[in-house]
Order: sequence, then C-alpha cells, then structure tokens
Amino acid sequence: MSASTNMLSDAKAVYALAPTAATVAKSIAAAGPIQDIIGNEEVAVVKVEEASNSLLRILQVTDSGDGIKTTLTAIQHCLLGLSAPSGTVITDIKSAISTGPSAASQALAIAAAGPILDFKGMMNQVLVTLQELFNLYSLIKQGTDSSDPNLTTVNNILTALT
Repeated sequence: MSASTNMLSDAKAVYALAPTAATVAKSIAAAGPIQDIIGNEEVAVVKVEEASNSLLRILQVTDSGDGIKTTLTAIQHCLLGLSAPSGTVITDIKSAISTGPSAASQALAIAAAGPILDFKGMMNQVLVTLQELFNLYSLIKQGTDSSDPNLTTVNNILTALT
C-alpha cells in the first residue's frame, strides 16, 4: 500500500464513489460492524477539513525558524495534496507535540495582535482529530467489500495516517 498524498481529495473520492452493493450488504450485516458507511465517509471528509483548518491556524503563528514548521507543513501538505507531503501524519504530529513550539512561535501565538491560541493545545486537537479519522477509516475498511474499488484508497489513507 502506498500512503495517500492528498487526503482531502481521496476522502472526497471515496465519498463520491458510491459503495458497491457488496459493501452495503457487508456494512449492514448482522455479523457487524453495522454502520452507515456513506455517513461515515461524509464525516471523514469533514474530519480531514477540520484537521487542515486547525493546522492552518497553527502554521500562521509558527515562526519561520521553528524546527517543527517543516513537520507541520508536511502534514498540511498530505491533507491538501501539496508538495512534499508527510507519509505518517499521526507519528509526525506526535513528534511536533513532543518537540513543542519554539519560544518565538509561542510568543507569536500569544501576541496581543492575535490570533491568540494555545499552541500545544491546538496541536493536541489536531492529533485527536487525526486519531478519530484513523478510527473512522478503520471502521469503513471493516465494512468495505474486498472487491470495492474504494478499498485501495481507504488503505492508502490509513497508511498515511499512521
């Protein structure tokens, strides 16, 4: 499996391409997990957008010399399909959280001119959103039939989320 390099586009493609009849049958089978696969696919698109919007706010106050800026940018690039995307977004956001923002970024984040934000709190919020997205796509994968053309894209998204 290859990692998704444009998670938003891939999520929208999975949502737009209706599941096969076999996937619908599998996702509502009594053996479970019973799920609204189309609804879950729609929620996944919203989660990718949520993570991207939060990252954009973080990047706006990340000092250009901050060591985590490259990591945060690579995550954003994976979410939006830009150059040099991350292939392991959850691992990378954990690394950025562990490293923490530089003093210059922290000062920008709390500057009176705004936007005032909790830098580490926002990074943790992105982590939680990406973990929710991983869980959601894991559930979608469980309900997707092996012959469904969406399965490859779902697997690529899961690979990028690791």
